Amino acid sequence: RGVTGLSRPLIVEAAAKLAERHSIQGFTMRDLAAELGVGTMSIYHHLPDKRALHEALADYLWSKLSVPDRATPWEDRMRDLTAQLWRAARRHPALVPVLLTRRFTGPDGLPAVDALLGAACDAGFDAAGSVRCFRVLTGFAIGLAQAEATRTRADHERQRHGEHQHRR
Repeated sequence: RGVTGLSRPLIVEAAAKLAERHSIQGFTMRDLAAELGVGTMSIYHHLPDKRALHEALADYLWSKLSVPDRATPWEDRMRDLTAQLWRAARRHPALVPVLLTRRFTGPDGLPAVDALLGAACDAGFDAAGSVRCFRVLTGFAIGLAQAEATRTRADHERQRHGEHQHRR
């Protein structure tokens, strides 16, 4: 029974799929373990609690970004990374809450975070200004993706409600 070679990436991938089906708050560690066919304690060996899982999910999304070459002009790097983050958030709308509430400190996503901060430094911002620039750009990308996902859900609900009304 269960997954052979259980690993953190395997757990995080399964958690991302569960979040897409049930929302980020809509599943427990026990549900995640059941999804993987393992005991709950097997999950805790890799991720000690739900907070760690959420941080790993934020890292998972950041890891989907490809880091542009440092020789690329800073404006292009900022634009590219911000657009990639927006697309990643759009592809995984259920994970947007972890992007909004968790720090981006995971090892897999760190290169993209560092690249965006580096582009801000190359633009002439000091350390504090680079962090503010990072927050503005990521807040914009994530917020836009969240607003679009909300609007899409509302449009689907209106459409379903309208179709239901026509059937009566």
